Amino acid sequence: PDRPLVLFGHSMGSYIAQCAVAREPAACSALALSGSTSSDRTQVRAGRWLARLAMLVSGGRHASPLLHKLGFESFNKRFSPTRTEVDWLTRDEAEVDRNVADPLCGIPLSNRLWYDLLGGLLDATSTRTLRRIPGDRPILITGGEEDPVGGRRGMTRLAEAYARTGHVNVTLKVWPKGRHEMLNEVEREAFTEFVLEWIAKATR
Repeated sequence: PDRPLVLFGHSMGSYIAQCAVAREPAACSALALSGSTSSDRTQVRAGRWLARLAMLVSGGRHASPLLHKLGFESFNKRFSPTRTEVDWLTRDEAEVDRNVADPLCGIPLSNRLWYDLLGGLLDATSTRTLRRIPGDRPILITGGEEDPVGGRRGMTRLAEAYARTGHVNVTLKVWPKGRHEMLNEVEREAFTEFVLEWIAKATR
């Protein structure tokens, strides 16, 4: 109980982490966000409207091919020609192959999950949510430059959003050539070492 607690959230988990700290500001001493972004809210609202329409047409448990295409298929385009549908995750081909072979990976999201996820993304990136996170809380925003989820542009927008809400202890670290899964990237050891060093400094 006397040890500092750091919350590390990756991708979808980074949105959950921000909402969690906004609701329980004393729950952790520092917040690390990996593979995150500050999305275009107009696009997110449009996607949520499509997810709602898909639920009305085919139910919440159904997985819409259109939502899957809009949500994921575009991620691979910048890496063409590609070996698999998930080359966007990492440059490490062995890790990509493990993902493809894992029956628990790559499952299409249901209409309801898309609706809830996009609603959560709107909540996580709202000014109201960011302002509930203490302004002096150490925050790390890090990930790959080539990550189609956010990349340099998306992570920079997120850092700027925190600056506008008065956060004074934000670190932005972009990894050149890195893709979405930095913990599974070719430079995973350097990435892990950097995160651990940041945690040590943030919790002194």
